[in-house]
Amino acid sequence: MRVFCLRFSKEVDSSWAELFLRWTPKVIVRPPNLIFLEIEETSALFGGEENLLKKVSELALSLAPPPFHIALSDSVPGAQMLSSRHVQILSPPGEEFTTLGAEPLTSLLELEGLRPWDDRDSLKGAIDLLRSLGLEKVRDLQAFSVESFRDRWKEMGVLLWSRMHGKEHQVISPLIAREPLYGYLYFEHPLGRLDFLRQALDEHCRILFLRLAVRGSFAQFIDFTFHGEYSKKVETIRIQPVSPSRDQELFLDLLLKRMEKMDLGNPVKEIEISIEESSERIEQLDFFEPRDTTRSRWERLISIASAAQLSLGFLKRSPALYPEKGFHLEPWQEERPLVKDQINVENETIQIKPSYGKELQSLPRPSLLLDPPRLLTDAELVHLRFLTSHPTERLMGEWWNEERPSGRDYFFATNEDGRLWWIYRDCLSKKHYLHGAFD
Repeated sequence: MRVFCLRFSKEVDSSWAELFLRWTPKVIVRPPNLIFLEIEETSALFGGEENLLKKVSELALSLAPPPFHIALSDSVPGAQMLSSRHVQILSPPGEEFTTLGAEPLTSLLELEGLRPWDDRDSLKGAIDLLRSLGLEKVRDLQAFSVESFRDRWKEMGVLLWSRMHGKEHQVISPLIAREPLYGYLYFEHPLGRLDFLRQALDEHCRILFLRLAVRGSFAQFIDFTFHGEYSKKVETIRIQPVSPSRDQELFLDLLLKRMEKMDLGNPVKEIEISIEESSERIEQLDFFEPRDTTRSRWERLISIASAAQLSLGFLKRSPALYPEKGFHLEPWQEERPLVKDQINVENETIQIKPSYGKELQSLPRPSLLLDPPRLLTDAELVHLRFLTSHPTERLMGEWWNEERPSGRDYFFATNEDGRLWWIYRDCLSKKHYLHGAFD
């Protein structure tokens, strides 16, 4: 067992535990200021214990100001004890007994882990007695047998001996993130300027969006509730982009654009933040593909335009002969990528996780479409040359639509003039129809 103990200088919010799930599922908070992480099975995935120590320390220091202590050892009580006296210490695997032996007896008060001492005063009295006998280091006690501890201090003595020798097995269970994504800000000096408000929200929302990333979720919408200082006015603003997102800057930009046109009446005293999350819609199958794609930048632009009540979309072809009627503006809608289930087998259990390919199926479409498609006569079919004997595409109507077509098999064919036509055969009637032509 290899355990980190993180000791903060301030009281720890229980939701912080979620932030460390990126490195191990076994995380637990012990109030008021300790977080334990078991990393024996996961440290190799992040370059070893020393590299993981740096990553964990960087995140912890971004959550709370110094001083911050971190220790890595073979047991939960041992890690806590070492963190009480060292800013940063790594006890080599299997050497906790020796590392603890070099610590002073007074540090035994911190040899707890997930189970605090029932009677710290009695333990402190025992330590004072031992020090009066000339014993100063933990190693001076490690040579005594468990019977000696039992005879002198009963159950507390046995527990102390077990912890000094790494015999007490404390289990850190996997953490399941269930806490709501909720934030609260209170200002001693109310804020009346948007730039100061943005700065305060940036820091507070950072943790909420980190939790979203660890959960593998997106923010569907965020409700910001503002409490005024004098009038007690309460104003709730819902920010919802065109599609769920984890772009913190986008949400705050949309919020400030809305607030520029509002009058809250007086400075802001309190802010409540509530995030409605939704499942991650796209799983990145290519490890080297960047998350910040052209698609995400389009989503950001369209969200800002929608918030400003601007019409924005894409030009789509219309089934019209004349060029001026051949296009129409279609509002942007989220694409539906092809679904491909990812199947994993873990601990003899099959886990099916829906995932989405990074590329959408692309099929050629003619520049001119006929609406409705034109039925081809037998005389016309005789003079057509089909480029493939098998259909290149099959389209089926919606199963819930009673008037849906029976199905279409599409082909490419050339006519007598050499022009490329897009033709389909009705799966039920076996009749052929001209649906479009390529320029």
